[in-house]
Amino acid sequence: MKSWIYLLTTLWLLTACKADTEPEPETTQPVVPQHVAVTFNPEAAATRGPVPAGSLGTDLSFRVWATKTLTGTTTEEAFINDNTSNVVVYDDLTHYWRTTGATYYWPDAPGALYNVTFYALYPASAPTTSDIVSNKTIAFDTTHPIDGNTDVLYTKHQTSLSAVISSSSPAVPLRFHHALTQLAFHGKLSSDFSNDGLQVTVGSIKICNVNSTGDLDLAATTTASPWGTLSTPTDYPLTMVSDEGIVLTNTAQALTSSSDITMVIPQVLTAWDPTTQCIYVVDGVSTKTLTTGSYLAIDCKIFDTQTGSYMIGDATSYETIYAPFEADPGNPTATWEPGIRYTYTLSFGSGYSSQGTLIGDRVLNISVSITPWDEGPVAEGVAA
Repeated sequence: MKSWIYLLTTLWLLTACKADTEPEPETTQPVVPQHVAVTFNPEAAATRGPVPAGSLGTDLSFRVWATKTLTGTTTEEAFINDNTSNVVVYDDLTHYWRTTGATYYWPDAPGALYNVTFYALYPASAPTTSDIVSNKTIAFDTTHPIDGNTDVLYTKHQTSLSAVISSSSPAVPLRFHHALTQLAFHGKLSSDFSNDGLQVTVGSIKICNVNSTGDLDLAATTTASPWGTLSTPTDYPLTMVSDEGIVLTNTAQALTSSSDITMVIPQVLTAWDPTTQCIYVVDGVSTKTLTTGSYLAIDCKIFDTQTGSYMIGDATSYETIYAPFEADPGNPTATWEPGIRYTYTLSFGSGYSSQGTLIGDRVLNISVSITPWDEGPVAEGVAA
């Protein structure tokens, strides 16, 4: 009997010693659920203005790319980079946006936690990037608008699965902001023209020698310009409010359409100098240098009621006059900014001929009103 007691006591002591010396199970590793699908909340209301349809609704889509970086390291790896299936569309069943063609799951696993950086571009039909790790720029061409004069929105957002799980929404917030600049034109008679009985009818307007291609940097911060490598100067015909000609009064009125708005790449404009430069070389001969500067080409008629004759154009046709043009008249270093509407008021005045000669003695005056598109809250990815 004593031997049994001795044996049981020995086994109990060995078990107690093992319990004292065996290390505790690892409890410092965060536990995350596996196979969590990535979904998005585009939060269109947080942009600095509406996209053409008013919001990112069920009929719209955008592209998403993503990179992942293992916690504690700086090595960036591709996560979402399949240009055939990275279009994100609205899912009516869950009320979140998710990828088409394939479902992407958060890359986390026990012992491997990642920070993920998402890059998004609206609309989905915009150009793509082939390698999001080494190249986060989009080669963009505004001479061939995506869908009319469609706005372009982009954003960058870094988060992790644990941050998403701890938030009130399981979707990644994507707060878009604008990449392009919006232009509008108004027109009125100058006091001199009005007092002298001159009548002006405007037929069309073109903005000429404006860069139309550039690289949009999806990784740009809100304090840096998202555009680089601007090139390919081109002419932008503006959509007028009427095809029948717009007769000006003393009060400024809209010349260009508010529904078919011209969008341009943000940039500095160097204005045409009519003193030393011309617009066109006439018969192969000109005493001036052909301009590379920016200018307006305005088809108009100017009728003198006192003489009963046309100063520019005639009863059945328009004549083109030209005017130097820059982002902010009188400020040659000013730049068009993304997410801003520039409303130019043309106060007639006459303009220049193609050879840089002033027609008449009163120059067309250009002023500008600069306003943000519907201001949204200051948040990540939204410029202040």
